[in-house]
Amino acid sequence: INQTRNAISVDSYEKNYCMVLDDNSVQCWGFGNYGWYGNFIPGTMAGNTLDNSTTPISVKNINSAISVSPGSHHSCALLDNKTIQCWGFNYFYELGNGTRDNSSTPTAVKNINTATAVSSGMHHSCALLDNKTIQCWGYGAYGQMGRSDCTNCASDRPIPVSNITTATQVSSGQYHTCAVLEDKTVQCWGLGNNGVLGIGSSDNSSVPVTVSNITDATLVRAGKQHSCAV
Repeated sequence: INQTRNAISVDSYEKNYCMVLDDNSVQCWGFGNYGWYGNFIPGTMAGNTLDNSTTPISVKNINSAISVSPGSHHSCALLDNKTIQCWGFNYFYELGNGTRDNSSTPTAVKNINTATAVSSGMHHSCALLDNKTIQCWGYGAYGQMGRSDCTNCASDRPIPVSNITTATQVSSGQYHTCAVLEDKTVQCWGLGNNGVLGIGSSDNSSVPVTVSNITDATLVRAGKQHSCAV
């Protein structure tokens, strides 16, 4: 990749790639529909369609990023003041800003000012807060919000995941999310298709359930149709 700054982290989801540079800015490349690059290109439809790019494009107005997490149709960045900004597709409230408008520039996630991590999935995102709870927003039709009162819903702003008070890490997959807890167990919630929740069945769960036979995890990663733990 041709660029003048040094990358300190990189992440991807399907056709969407983003990295944080050593000046705490963010650059993205790949499939550009719906403003995934976070950088409006004149002559295109704002917040709807941007050209694809084989080279990194700077995300506008991001200069204090700690990490970035691309989703399938949107991306989110954690800033050094513990807030989160997201951009891209917003039909299912992926941006968590209280609206349903797509955005080709970063927009602040509502009511998040103590985040320590963010992870974006297919049409939802989740944030780990400094009190070790987790909040999620976006599409929740399969239980991705982690709440029994949101089994077939979507949330336009973050809402707390039930019964998570000791999380140390979070990872959002296609339609599910997993978290490592302080006791080194892993809990997952959402769509259980193909056994991605690790509970010995393909049942969905709208609340966190404990992954079987994992008692010393340090890291978890939720993918499209599977999950893995270190």
